[in-house]
Amino acid sequence: GDNVDDFLSRAKSYIRHGIDTYERLGSGWIFDNLQCAHIEIAKYSPLSASGNVSIPEKLSKMRSVLNIKSSDNKCFLYCLLAKLYPATGSNIDRHTKYLPHIEKINMGTVQFPVKIKDIAKVEELNKVSISVFQWCVEEECVLPLKHGSEIGEPVDLLYLENEGFAHYLLIKDFNAFMRHRTKYHHTMFYCRKCMHGF
Repeated sequence: GDNVDDFLSRAKSYIRHGIDTYERLGSGWIFDNLQCAHIEIAKYSPLSASGNVSIPEKLSKMRSVLNIKSSDNKCFLYCLLAKLYPATGSNIDRHTKYLPHIEKINMGTVQFPVKIKDIAKVEELNKVSISVFQWCVEEECVLPLKHGSEIGEPVDLLYLENEGFAHYLLIKDFNAFMRHRTKYHHTMFYCRKCMHGF
């Protein structure tokens, strides 16, 4: 809950239990005392994405990334649809290209904009494995945010946060997308967990 005293009491019990377990397992160490503890408290805002953000130039030039334009906070849904039911022809970056298939994705009770913590529910409902990576605007690098369930069709999403707004983009080809990290552009297989190429 919101009760700080209750939280501190539970934290103290958790730490005591950890110390007892550590000593019992034959570490050879004995805990004497705690001289200082520092606690920082911050408001928790779960990551979620919605609408449009300004796409960095480097990303906008990548053919391996699809930025689907919409204003209804459903960029996550459109990315799933674009992967599972790819549009053909021109203007594949328009959300209207995917509306004919919108009923094929079961979102259950997951609300828009979709939070990272709710993606596991969507994976289970639709038998897809959704991996999410974050694009760091300043460093122009990518970091893993959420590993896919590894059950069903793999879907790779890019989470972009810029100027207080967030947005999901579809990574159409993960291996091609990861080549941005090197000056060599030959084909490699990239691990979604360790991010290394082989």
